[in-house]
Amino acid sequence: MQVGFIDTDPVAAVVRLAVPNDSEPTSDDELDRPATSTGSAGNNPNMKRLGSRRINTETNRSDRMDNRLPSSVNYTSTGCILRSMTRRVTVSLDDDSTTALETLSAETGTGQSEVMRRALTFYAANFEAATGRPSDNLEQYYQMLSSGEHVLLDIDFLHAFLEHVCDGDGPDPSFVEAADRVSDYHAREYADRFDEVGDVLEWLSFCGFLAVRHEDNGVYHVVFPSEPVRWFMSRFIERSTADLPVDVEIEPGVSKAIITERPTTE
Repeated sequence: MQVGFIDTDPVAAVVRLAVPNDSEPTSDDELDRPATSTGSAGNNPNMKRLGSRRINTETNRSDRMDNRLPSSVNYTSTGCILRSMTRRVTVSLDDDSTTALETLSAETGTGQSEVMRRALTFYAANFEAATGRPSDNLEQYYQMLSSGEHVLLDIDFLHAFLEHVCDGDGPDPSFVEAADRVSDYHAREYADRFDEVGDVLEWLSFCGFLAVRHEDNGVYHVVFPSEPVRWFMSRFIERSTADLPVDVEIEPGVSKAIITERPTTE
């Protein structure tokens, strides 16, 4: 399927004056609609039908314009010509893009030309996000937030919470118990979702809890934002990977840890 779309300057007074015939298309939406009359040209002998499109084949409109426009305006000037010109682009659509175009046109109640203009404008404004690596992350973030299972949390709040529950003689027992329940729940989820500890670490890195560097032989160097976060996430990693087919060993530092995974021994 091929679609032609038009970008018309709203101040093109020349076009409005030059097309007084109500039977001719005056907007992109009219061009978007198929001809309703029978025959290849419809009611207008200057219009040919092409699929669901009507293409204006009139070549002598300039002669008609010269007889109707005021003589005090220089219609051959560059400014006037630019205002009266339309930019036409022909694009080839596959089945998916054709369906998308028709669906968006129906849902928005606008012509296909307007849908194409809006789509191009949106793509240009979001080009970097749509073409760069962050676009994959944006899709993941959207899925996480739209499900209602996650929230965005300022890192300072995370530090404040952990410093509060870990103040004094150690972590608050009630907090540890609640955190362990969360970890055990994730262990059942991760058993179906991941095969290696490295996959879990990459996921937690994506979530912003840590940075990870993988070495050979199942060894991972992990950096945490702070010591309390290291304690909190190390405990979570240990319990949430309990059902994976590997054994996990964590060597803690201050805000770092070396995590090693080995095949489970019977």
